[in-house]
Amino acid sequence: MKDHERPTARLTRRSDDFTDDRTALLVLDGPSRSGKGETGKALRTASEACGLSAIEVVNGLNFRAMAKAAIAEGCNPDSRLLESFIEAPSTRELMLGYLSVSSGMSPQELDAYFYTPEISSLSGRVGAIASAHTTATEILRSRVESASKDDVDVVIIDGRAMGPYAREFERDGLGRFVMSWYLKCDPAVAARRNLKLFAPIDELSPEDQLK
Repeated sequence: MKDHERPTARLTRRSDDFTDDRTALLVLDGPSRSGKGETGKALRTASEACGLSAIEVVNGLNFRAMAKAAIAEGCNPDSRLLESFIEAPSTRELMLGYLSVSSGMSPQELDAYFYTPEISSLSGRVGAIASAHTTATEILRSRVESASKDDVDVVIIDGRAMGPYAREFERDGLGRFVMSWYLKCDPAVAARRNLKLFAPIDELSPEDQLK
């Protein structure tokens, strides 16, 4: 990857006390296709290479799981029934089931499971529903709390505006907020990533360049 194609990041340091044995909370913030996923995987690999246990929590998957549940149950996305569906306890159970199934998937399997055009389109509508954010935050909290109880060393939280939640989790004794990165990527590169065109622009075919 060329230097100008690499995501850039703004770092916010919360704590530099690495002798603290509470679960370390690392946050990756930034827009879609900014490189949060790859950065999260790199942080997890680096943590494990240092002998630390680490997990990634991708908040966006919560909204995709809601969208997948709505599609599976035949909920009309253009009706007000979508909000009622999102708020139903049975929907949360469906979501948790999808998230559990996806936890051991490869990136390719995860793409096919959660990143279809239909799910991507509907997850945007789901994200406009206030109660969907409440549900997603509750699931995020439960995963961080579970990791803390299991003495996981590092939790990497991937999602938009997650810093305030990490601070809240720290206040509630669920870990220590170590630092947050805000990642951004050149718009042209982000568009190519969205189209899964990973070669440098000058190596793409004329047809792919037009995309």
